[in-house]
Amino acid sequence: MPTAIQTSVDRRVVKAIAHPLRHRILAILNERVASPKEIAAEIDEKLPNVSYHVKILEELGAIELVRTAPRRGAVEHYYRALMRPFFDDEAWAELPVSTRRSVIESNLRHIFRDIRAAAEGDGFHGTQTHVSRTPVVLDEKGYQQMTDLLAKTLDRVLDIQQKTAGRMVRTKEEGRVTEVVILHFDKAVETKAPA
Repeated sequence: MPTAIQTSVDRRVVKAIAHPLRHRILAILNERVASPKEIAAEIDEKLPNVSYHVKILEELGAIELVRTAPRRGAVEHYYRALMRPFFDDEAWAELPVSTRRSVIESNLRHIFRDIRAAAEGDGFHGTQTHVSRTPVVLDEKGYQQMTDLLAKTLDRVLDIQQKTAGRMVRTKEEGRVTEVVILHFDKAVETKAPA
């Protein structure tokens, strides 16, 4: 049974990503600190629209102001994400299959775009780069254990990112942009053509 805090967080996540523009803004702020002006330019959206949705995200506790900077007689505000545009396993299971498919397809498009760009550049040249493919056969218990392990791994990745973001705000270090992709799925069964 979910606790009151978990239920509250789930509702905030749902409200935060209920609008497609808020979902895009939150995704960007999960990658880096940015201002509404920078986000508007990146996604080719009007600044007042972006600013409005940034304000809603801040009111929901999904993002926080980390710094301000004077810009041509005005003050530019820079934000970072405090929550991911993410559904926990229970909320995910309650979504219609069509919605889950849409979210997955959107994520895969971004993943493939990022992989292609990294492959065409120097993204895979680093000595600490990791790419692996490991097909495994699991029973139901093993499948659940794998799911739990990957959820814990993702939590640890996000903990490292959050601590890094806090340090970077203090040190003003630019940081190294990396990407972690975790996929765990039922492999399509290959059928042999009749002889």
